[in-house]
Order: sequence, then C-alpha cells, then structure tokens
Amino acid sequence: MSSSAKNLENLVRAKLLKPEPTSKQEITRLLASAEEQLHDSRTASLSASSKFALAYNAAHVLALTALRAEGHRPSTAMGHRKIVFQVLETTAGAEPKLWRALDRYHDRRNAGRV
Repeated sequence: MSSSAKNLENLVRAKLLKPEPTSKQEITRLLASAEEQLHDSRTASLSASSKFALAYNAAHVLALTALRAEGHRPSTAMGHRKIVFQVLETTAGAEPKLWRALDRYHDRRNAGRV
C-alpha cells in the first residue's frame, strides 16, 4: 500500500473520511460545477465577497473532486469541508503551501472575513 493510500486509510480510521466509490459522471459533474463557479467569479459587477465565495467554492469542489477520484468522501464530522484541503498533498500532489493557504481561506470564510 502506498503512503498516500495509508494516509487516507488513517483518516478513515479516524472517521474523517469514508471510502465510497465514485463514477466518471460524478467527476464530470464536479468539474463542470467548479468551472462554472470560476467563470462566475470573474463577473465584474459582483462584490469582492461574492467573487471570493465563488472562487473559494470552486477551489473546494476541485479539492473534493481529487478526493472523490481517490474513492473517498469527507465524513459528516466537524471539519468535513476543511479536510478536503488538508488532504490535497495526498490526493493531488499539491505542495503544502497551497493546501495551507486554502485551509486559511476556509477559516476566513467561516469567520466571515473575506
């Protein structure tokens, strides 16, 4: 078992992730949603907070897509939205500085500070 698979299995044991098969249709739908939100975030007439929310949601959907492609989904435990960013190094090979930045944006979003 690869270290990536071990990392995800450890999170399953901690009840932060659940194994669940995905489908090509689900991945396609998630990617289309992210693309639409990124497109909408470029609308000049939107407020900065609306643009941030759309871009944040697109980043979250992309991170979720990477997790789903690995056959897992977040559990319903507290922090279930945050975990998709924290496993980006494992699911997408993201550098730590990227997932840490997304993690901070998540915290800002939840605190209502855009």
